[in-house]
Amino acid sequence: MCDSTRRPKTFDLVNHNILFNKLQKFGVPDCLHAWFGSYLSNCQQRVRANQSLSSWKELKGGMPQGSWLGPLSFLVLIDDLFAGCPLYKYVNDSTLSEALQRNCSSSDMTYFFTNLLDWIARNDMQLNLPKTKEMILGPLAKSNIPHSLQQ
Repeated sequence: MCDSTRRPKTFDLVNHNILFNKLQKFGVPDCLHAWFGSYLSNCQQRVRANQSLSSWKELKGGMPQGSWLGPLSFLVLIDDLFAGCPLYKYVNDSTLSEALQRNCSSSDMTYFFTNLLDWIARNDMQLNLPKTKEMILGPLAKSNIPHSLQQ
């Protein structure tokens, strides 16, 4: 059964044109660019559950699930992800971080988060807000620093 309310998964959102532009910036040779383009065009997939197989569905975008090229392509896509703060990237999970001094009364995380949202918009991606968390550790957790995700 198809749930039309489900949020798209990260690999469903990969815009092929943006990915190909980034591959060009990396200097990927034209022959590999063409090969990769043919790999992604007219692509079909189906699902197996126990002994049952679904019908074939043509992919309209995104990246084939379970392929070796999917995670590598996503790493190319997020290579230029910059937020202005220490950023830890792992395929489709990223962590922004900021260390504040004990006597600090403000945070730049709202600015960093805005930079992240700008990158998301430029790259035709979506933020999965229900999975987005903010965590404050140490004595500052008890302070009144405004939380950037509360909007």
